[in-house]
Amino acid sequence: MYMDMKKFDERLQKNEVGYDHKHILNTAPGQIPNIDIETINKGVTYEQLKNLNAPVYTYNTQITIHGIFPGNIERYCYGYQSLVVNKNQSLGVRWTAIDREKKEIIQQSMYLLPEKQWNINIDSRGMSIYKTVELSKVEELKEIYKIIPDIFFGDKQIWKSSFFQLAMLEITFNGIKIENLWEFISFLTEGKITNQKEFETQKTIKEKKEEEKEKQWREKRKKEEFLQDKLNAERKARVTEEINNSKDFIVVTPEIGNWYLSVSPKGNLIINYFYKAIGKMFQKNEKVDTVEHGKELLRKKDISRFYRKGSEVLTLKNTYYNLKSEIKQEKKEIEKPIISKLIPATLSKNNQIKITRNESKNGIEITFDYKPSVVILSILKTYHFKWSQYQKIWYTRYSQKLYETISQKLGVTQDVIKGGNR
Repeated sequence: MYMDMKKFDERLQKNEVGYDHKHILNTAPGQIPNIDIETINKGVTYEQLKNLNAPVYTYNTQITIHGIFPGNIERYCYGYQSLVVNKNQSLGVRWTAIDREKKEIIQQSMYLLPEKQWNINIDSRGMSIYKTVELSKVEELKEIYKIIPDIFFGDKQIWKSSFFQLAMLEITFNGIKIENLWEFISFLTEGKITNQKEFETQKTIKEKKEEEKEKQWREKRKKEEFLQDKLNAERKARVTEEINNSKDFIVVTPEIGNWYLSVSPKGNLIINYFYKAIGKMFQKNEKVDTVEHGKELLRKKDISRFYRKGSEVLTLKNTYYNLKSEIKQEKKEIEKPIISKLIPATLSKNNQIKITRNESKNGIEITFDYKPSVVILSILKTYHFKWSQYQKIWYTRYSQKLYETISQKLGVTQDVIKGGNR
């Protein structure tokens, strides 16, 4: 569980535990501590640092080693910047690099309990142990606050959130002496884990439960897969028989309008269809319930149903958008410069659509006497026509092939009208 401190706007209580007073000057300026940077970067304990031959002081953000460390200093440990060279040339070791194994034992102890009493968060700022209640129960947190043993390095505080009506008791845990570790864990676990032996016992019990749970899941999964394979085989046999009994089954040949049936590995009935779009032939397939269902799709020529993205059936507009890459390739061919005579405009029979060649702009212009349908707008956008709000026209670059193609698709006929200027 992540602790969002932004929710809490007021601190009710705070108490720091186990820190020394700061020293401005380096108390051992000519001394080299008997520990190297590489050892510190691997992670150290409080006991290792306190047993050095140089003065060591414990502060709320770090443990500071006085003396001089020669050479370059690698500042990172456990992925965080954990070493700091102070102004007085002493070396500060952030708490994120100290007592890491002890913190992991505390964290594991919390997870071993059937019911979690505390939440734990470890990040670049360190380790926080906290619990959150409704604001009306803040007195319960204050009682717990009083009995937290002051045997660790860090602080304890109670936060309040008036907006969210929450209260939180937080222990900022930096480190602990080894002789106090299990007493602190006993407090957090309410006496359920008090020593290393009980910890190992609870850990073994937890691991066995997880193994048993994993085993049961695998057995269940195996049974489900067996039943699913059986259903797939039965469905495949049934669908195969349906295909064989289909009187008008068409053997697949690469011709427009041809279709054939197939069975997927899972036994689904697939109808495969050859169709023409933007001057090319494509093959798409669609899962159908029955042969009759597939035939109905073909009779309606609802080709948009043959375009799929995941399990979602796309609309006709999205169908054309899906073909953008193919159209782009064809546009490269049809947009090659073509020197031709002036081409007259084309009109629909009732003069509702007019397609004009604009020679001065080397473009094609289309005007409508009515609001175009979604299908027509999709066709225009497919061929990269743009809308001019000022002149109320659709336009794009000219090519002979595009001119003929768009005229055919919009159902207009040739008429001798000179093109205008856009």
